Amino acid sequence: MSLQLLPQTDSNRILLIVDESWGSALNPKLQDAIVQKILDKRDNFEYFERGIKKFSGVTVQAELKELCQLDLPVIDTQNIKKKDLSKCLPKLLRDRGYTTYAVHGSTGTFYDRDDWYPAVGFQHLLFSENMKSKPICSAFEGICDSAIFPDIKKMLLANQQSFVYWMTLTTHFPYAQQDIELKRIHCEQYGLSPDSRACRNNILHAQFFDQLAQWLDDPALKGLEVVVIGDHMPPMFDLAAQQATYHDYTVSWLHFKLK
Repeated sequence: MSLQLLPQTDSNRILLIVDESWGSALNPKLQDAIVQKILDKRDNFEYFERGIKKFSGVTVQAELKELCQLDLPVIDTQNIKKKDLSKCLPKLLRDRGYTTYAVHGSTGTFYDRDDWYPAVGFQHLLFSENMKSKPICSAFEGICDSAIFPDIKKMLLANQQSFVYWMTLTTHFPYAQQDIELKRIHCEQYGLSPDSRACRNNILHAQFFDQLAQWLDDPALKGLEVVVIGDHMPPMFDLAAQQATYHDYTVSWLHFKLK
């Protein structure tokens, strides 16, 4: 999806977010509610589009699909560098003069990202070991996504042309209650049990998009092009609850540009 949306871009600053466990809700009202704060800003966008797409796989497979349009049949991250990476989005943008950054709240060794991120074209990497002073959330004891927004802004503004890729983390299974800071979604309105993982997943995603929407108010980000796409449908232990809440093997996406 990202390679279809971004390769011909003329934006000087681009942010690609692969959003952990952002699926596609069966209930269209819930689907809208998650990103409502973004939808409220449509008058501030030069353009805005959204949709859903089919995907079956795990996070690193989704990353390689979005960054390079490559399939990784087996989770063998140590051999990613042996693939043809010449058409990867960060490499293509780097060759056009963009400075390229990759950010993730867990360690660089997780899924060997510190090894294969440079191979697909990222010049600068930021992982949890480089952010030790920031608050920790439950998912893999990684850096809270909410604490990373200032770093994303700094990277975007550091150069004439910047491409920043952010693989989020806080919305990872099991969707920790203790990581909920903003509770805008009332799950009962959408037929979800307040104690369910599906409820917490949607609350955490609404929280992330609320924080993103507020961050976008910064005038310094004028002209920023943004793509947000889920990596995979939210995993659940309760398969029946999963199937009752989400489209099977489907993720959501947004694409917009600030005026």
